[in-house]
Amino acid sequence: MEVLGALSAVSAVSNLLGGSNQVEQGIEKMIQSFSQMLMQQAQQMQQQAEKAGK
Repeated sequence: MEVLGALSAVSAVSNLLGGSNQVEQGIEKMIQSFSQMLMQQAQQMQQQAEKAGK
């Protein structure tokens, strides 16, 4: 949830700055890397849960 809050704060700042293309591209890259991290964490947790279940 903290990540989502940070992302919304970043997007709000970019809107204040007028949403320059460089800022938007930077935010998109940040969001992509965040989502990749979250997906990896979710997969690891799922694998650990499956190991624990066996």
